[in-house]
Amino acid sequence: MTSVRGLARVKYVKVAVNSGRPTFMTFSYAIPPGRDVARGDVVHVPFGQRTLQGVVVDGPVDMPGYDPDAVRPLEPPVADAPRIMPERVRLAAWVRDYYLAPPWEAHALFLPPGAGERPRSALVRAAVVGEPAALSAHQAAIFDALDAEEPRDIDELKRDLRASVPARNFDAAVTALVRRQLAERRYALGRPRGRARVAEVARRPW
Repeated sequence: MTSVRGLARVKYVKVAVNSGRPTFMTFSYAIPPGRDVARGDVVHVPFGQRTLQGVVVDGPVDMPGYDPDAVRPLEPPVADAPRIMPERVRLAAWVRDYYLAPPWEAHALFLPPGAGERPRSALVRAAVVGEPAALSAHQAAIFDALDAEEPRDIDELKRDLRASVPARNFDAAVTALVRRQLAERRYALGRPRGRARVAEVARRPW
């Protein structure tokens, strides 16, 4: 759908966020231009100062129901992120309503093993012309350590730069680079930590 000016309208979704504590609320987020999102998709969202996992439970819609300028966008997609199939989304909604369950807990029942793990976060240098101006010393150190092709794992980058970028200043410097579109975040799910179980069964020989 397009506006009268011919520009694509921003779409919004409601997300059940894995905030670490039971909540019956869902939260609205804007879909970045060019990205397709549907109910049941596992997404990552800004939540205060953190980035958390969630499941899209409603939308997309044209308006969030309040000031759209106050709605933050979804984080970049996670590579190979799982998706809850439509019939299971409907079942999760029934579980939520019938048992008065928090939305995230109801939908997380239908995620595969490892889907609830914290995603691996990486940083890649954005395509810029020349050297960016007005960078702080910490921002410049991180920017110079980034590659435009190969994403750098953020935890490894933090360790490698600990001599020049103190840990207490690292996250703020990364946020500033991303906000200025000098760097892009990339996410990927780690391997599930669960292991297959082998059960021995004894049977009488009759």
